[in-house]
Amino acid sequence: RKTIKYHAHLFFLLNSGKILMKLDLLVLAEFWFRKATQTTPANCKDDEPKILFQKCRVKRLYGPLTTDFPIRVDFTEYGRAIFATEDIPEGEIVFDDSPLVFGKVFDTVHYKTNIESCDHCAQSLLSPQEYFMETFSTMENDLRELVLKYWPNTKPIYCKKCKKVKYCSTDCRSRGWESYHELICPSRSSATARLFKISEHLGKEPDETGTMVEVWDGHFSPLILARIWATIVTTAKSMARESGDIIPTKEQWAIAKSPYRK
Repeated sequence: RKTIKYHAHLFFLLNSGKILMKLDLLVLAEFWFRKATQTTPANCKDDEPKILFQKCRVKRLYGPLTTDFPIRVDFTEYGRAIFATEDIPEGEIVFDDSPLVFGKVFDTVHYKTNIESCDHCAQSLLSPQEYFMETFSTMENDLRELVLKYWPNTKPIYCKKCKKVKYCSTDCRSRGWESYHELICPSRSSATARLFKISEHLGKEPDETGTMVEVWDGHFSPLILARIWATIVTTAKSMARESGDIIPTKEQWAIAKSPYRK
């Protein structure tokens, strides 16, 4: 009886979610699929509730983003997937997306090479010698010459103020400064300098006795959060200036925050 009752309840939850999903009431559908997932016992091998929940979430998040593109994003048993909705000529760009924010993840310290990248676009600043390490010196001459010829220029360009933050080009340096770096540049104040030092020491800083203690337990740099808020502030102030104001309005703050709400 318990098994019959469980299956009937699960059937009700799943079908309710499917109906709501067909009606494009995706938030409500996601709620029902989440309930179905929570109802499923841990030892149950039925993945339908989990897959339907992810399908609904993917449709809600990616549907609006792909409206003007000949593709749709779906969720399968193998994860997220992109499907063409019409014939696409070879070489045509079908979908373009970029991260809202870049930042250092502390896990990168486990790599043999100190991974360097542009602070604005995250392009690698590793030279071929740093990337290939000891293998570079043992390469055949023609292969090494080929690598040196086509390897992108990785000579970093530094922030003019702090002489510390690196970029891949003057364009990235300018855009980074205008977008967020002006507010969090370590040359700006002792507070911003402290953030960079904490990031360099992987979330730690010295206490009164000089002992390194953990003050940030995230797996990513605290600069990521600072960069988000700096971008919001810069965007809001820019909109205020364009409208002839000094202080941003509530509406302008809301617009500046909107890309990061989810």
